[in-house]
Amino acid sequence: MTPETAATSLTTLPPPAAARWRPLLLAAVGFFVLASAGIWLARMPGNAAALWLANAFGLGLMLNRPRREGPPLLAAMLAANILANWLVRDQVGVSVLLSLANLLEIGSTAVLLRLMASQGALARSGALATFALTLGVAAIVGPALGGLVGAAVLSAAYDTRFSRVWWAWWNAGALGMVMLLPLMVSATRERMRATFRRQMIFRLAGLLALCVAIGAAAVRAGHDPFVAMSLPLVVVALVSNPFATALLMLVCMLATESLALLAGVQFIASRSVPLSGALIMVFPICIAFMTEQNRKGRAELRSSERRFRQALEHSAIGMALVGLDGRWQLVNRAMTDLLGYTAEELRDLPFQQITHPDDLAADLHHLQLLLQGEIDTYRMEKRYRHKDGHYLWALLAVSLVRDEHTGRPDHFISQVEDIHLRKLAQEQMEQFARRTQLAVEAGGVGIWEWDFTNAAITWDARMHALHGTPLELGAPTLAQWIAMLHPEDVSRVSTEMRQAIRGIQRFDTEYRVVRPTGEVRHVRAMAMVSRHEEGGREGGMTRALVGTNWDITEQRRLTTQLYEEKERLHITLRSIGDAVICTDRIMRVTFMNPIAEQLTGWSLDAAMGQPLEQVFRIVDEITGGSIPSPVEQCLQTLRPAYLQEGAVLQSLTGERHDVQDSAAPVLTNDGSVLGAVLVFQDITTSRALQRELAHSATHDALTGLPNRAWFEKRLREASENARLHGHRAALCFIDLDRFKIVNDTAGHGAGDVLLRELGYVIRHHVRPDDLLARLGGDEFALLLKDCSVDHAEHVCQKVIDAIRERRFPWDGRVYDVGASIGIAAIDDDAPPVGELMSRADVACYAAKAAGRNRVSVYRRDESDARRHHRELEVAAGIHSALDGNRFRLFAQEIRALRPDQEHTCHIEILVRMVDEQGALIMPGAFIPAAERYDLMGHIDRWVIRTVLHRYGDRLAAVPGLSVAINLSANSLGEPFLLPFLHAALQDSVLPAHRIRLEITETALINNMAAASRLVAEMRSAGCTVALDDFGAGLSSFAYLKQFPVDFLKIDGSFIRHLADNVVDREIVSSINDIGHRLGVRTVAESVENEQTLNALRAIGVDYAQGYVIGRPMPLEAFLDICESQPADAPDA
Repeated sequence: MTPETAATSLTTLPPPAAARWRPLLLAAVGFFVLASAGIWLARMPGNAAALWLANAFGLGLMLNRPRREGPPLLAAMLAANILANWLVRDQVGVSVLLSLANLLEIGSTAVLLRLMASQGALARSGALATFALTLGVAAIVGPALGGLVGAAVLSAAYDTRFSRVWWAWWNAGALGMVMLLPLMVSATRERMRATFRRQMIFRLAGLLALCVAIGAAAVRAGHDPFVAMSLPLVVVALVSNPFATALLMLVCMLATESLALLAGVQFIASRSVPLSGALIMVFPICIAFMTEQNRKGRAELRSSERRFRQALEHSAIGMALVGLDGRWQLVNRAMTDLLGYTAEELRDLPFQQITHPDDLAADLHHLQLLLQGEIDTYRMEKRYRHKDGHYLWALLAVSLVRDEHTGRPDHFISQVEDIHLRKLAQEQMEQFARRTQLAVEAGGVGIWEWDFTNAAITWDARMHALHGTPLELGAPTLAQWIAMLHPEDVSRVSTEMRQAIRGIQRFDTEYRVVRPTGEVRHVRAMAMVSRHEEGGREGGMTRALVGTNWDITEQRRLTTQLYEEKERLHITLRSIGDAVICTDRIMRVTFMNPIAEQLTGWSLDAAMGQPLEQVFRIVDEITGGSIPSPVEQCLQTLRPAYLQEGAVLQSLTGERHDVQDSAAPVLTNDGSVLGAVLVFQDITTSRALQRELAHSATHDALTGLPNRAWFEKRLREASENARLHGHRAALCFIDLDRFKIVNDTAGHGAGDVLLRELGYVIRHHVRPDDLLARLGGDEFALLLKDCSVDHAEHVCQKVIDAIRERRFPWDGRVYDVGASIGIAAIDDDAPPVGELMSRADVACYAAKAAGRNRVSVYRRDESDARRHHRELEVAAGIHSALDGNRFRLFAQEIRALRPDQEHTCHIEILVRMVDEQGALIMPGAFIPAAERYDLMGHIDRWVIRTVLHRYGDRLAAVPGLSVAINLSANSLGEPFLLPFLHAALQDSVLPAHRIRLEITETALINNMAAASRLVAEMRSAGCTVALDDFGAGLSSFAYLKQFPVDFLKIDGSFIRHLADNVVDREIVSSINDIGHRLGVRTVAESVENEQTLNALRAIGVDYAQGYVIGRPMPLEAFLDICESQPADAPDA
């Protein structure tokens, strides 16, 4: 297997019969001669030859001949070897065994080398490495295997030592391989032809003579001739080829050995030449292989470079070598023609400078990936700037060339193809396609083709949508399409299509299709006939029918609707309640409906063609002057116009009608004026109603007095007059006292009657110019014009006296009411209306706080304002205390006065507020503000939550203890109080029957409905209810019939002087007697001394509460005392 044929075996056609015998004859003769020479060199029987060339010759033939010739060649060499051994009188058996050992050496080496070649090991190594590998395997493996058999045969036949024979065998075989195998494996026709050229023969002859001379000199001097001859053989290797070098090496070695024999010196035959000396002669052959390989590589490189340059220069597309810095190193003519630059100009111009800015980033990104080794090449479309300044599109393909040894990037190879015209055409095609698609989609047009050549129908997606068929099913056949037509249209459409195909008429028709769902759609279809060309012009047979379809169902529906709408409009105009008059562009009447005829007094026939101002005469309702027609205005501005307020229509018969109208122009599609439409209504009745509504909007429906909005407007005018002109006035805020009692007990009807009467009373006691208004509920406002504050106080006191003297009888009962009035001055320093109303409200509140039925004047430097300001501060403090949990609970004992109740213990929960400095604030300092600003509900819920949840378990642990909790009037009016109480009772461990809810009589009166429900539900839940401050009201006993309570807490005003005042004693006795008869227990408040306590015992009051019993103490301290006492203690 030669270096040139290592990758593949030689494949030739089977040779003729004569040619098949030549290799066999050559193998037999050559092997016989070389084997005989080797045996002769052995000199003595029983020893292996010193040089064995026969096996190298045989292996060379095996490697150079086809594999199928291997067995015949081995047979021929076997016969030759046996003959050579027989001639030197070896035993026949020995001759055969020695010959088989040689064949084993040849065959195993050939098989091993062919196996390596078949796996590609030799082909991948190159010619030099293949030669070295072949020589190494042949010189080492083969002789070693053959030596094992040969040494065994010789040692057995001639009684010689095995190791000495094996070593001699291996050394002779290896030496023969080194001497002859290079010549055999390097022999090719090309090398032999080059070697035997005349010029080369003379050169080689001279070098041979030199080598032999050097060898002879070395022999004469007693040195190793092979080492000496290797030096001139290197020169042979450099100037020739491996075959010539191997041939010269072999001839030199044989010539040197011959000269040595003539001189009586033996080297090879005497085994005095070591194998290493012979191996030196191989190195020139290796140099020859390397030189030849380099020579071929350079030739191939030059050829490749020449082809590359030719391809580069003559390429139809632009090609260039680009440096890593982006500069053009080499460009071809196509590149310069494409970009308009010369090659010299491009070398000084980096590609970045002529790349479109929008494409540069992508190009550099790909280059970076190429340099990083993430990609091998890339292609992209980009724009280059031509020398004349315009950009042109090109297709760029770039690859990176790296250094063969270091692998570092060296340069880029770029291919640039001009695609500018193609890109422009593509953009135009895409733009045209987009426009076409947009037009088709906007118009909802489906495109179809009927190809008569292939009998195939093609539909686009829109055609499928029109017919309601799935796109994936494809276009239908002709029969399927006909089946989709409405049965009534099949015959007509088929006839029209046949006529179009024959060229009789154009295919332009409408028909109906029935979708698979049963829906019927109207379709418009147009088609053109495509014909085959005959003689270079159209006119031959019909090739196809190409057409478009679009859905006109909506158009058909709109046409029908338009006709119906026209009819409906005509009927509507004659039927509607509005009057309609149509005119032309010069304002002559063209149409009137019956209502217009009725209002104008003109009939349609009489009015047709008449000027509009004669038929439609409108005047001002106050002045009677003519009003311009809105039709004239709308025709001038081309916008709708409307009549002014107060227009009156005078009919032909003299009747007058309040009207309102609008006129609008009628325009054509191009904006031309056709005329106008005047629509008007008779609003005589509605205008009268409007006047009434205007009055109602500014007056109270119940009393007929002006309302708040009207009053504030007049108040604003009075304030302006006071600031600008010094006209002083007084604002009076009137709030009725005890009106809620009448409203809740006697009903809203009675309250309405009372409000009307009191409005009359107030109006009767002020001047006609003074303004009285009802603000809402039981609140009135009075504006006294040109009035001082002192005079206003006098007037207001008269009003209070009049209201108090007015006793109101209803359903057998007489009710007394009163009024509290607050006054705010209106002078040159008057504040805004809102502040004025606030001042009067503050003054009214001060009057109520001072005891009701009185007048209070707002003065900025007096206590009322300061009190109001303090209340605002207190209200803010209450918010802060609720957020900061700065309320504290106190307990005050309620003691049983009857002996049978002394074992029970009762307390009332009181609340104190802690300010930001930690000081306690008494209820009298924050309760009024909390009530006024609706904060009492928050405080009540805090108390209930704290008592039941925080202290519930400790209170429940005190035997016989009941707890009283106060509920304010504000809380009673809250809708979520009852749900909150139910939830708190359910979550608390304190039983409901040990909880007493205290409601003041005033809170009960002001919230009767809510209080009634709360009392009923809390008693049902198990709680007891106490009526606090009983007796303070005028009708206290009347409420006991409506509210079944458990305790009556007699007001302290009757208790404080009980021991000395007979009247108080009788009142308390009466309350106690009535309560007991109703099954209600009584509690006396404000008991401050023993005399009062004894008097209460004598009267029979059940419980007492006051300082003589015990002062309020913190609830924590009270519970600590209870917990420290024995469990059977009667009370705390």
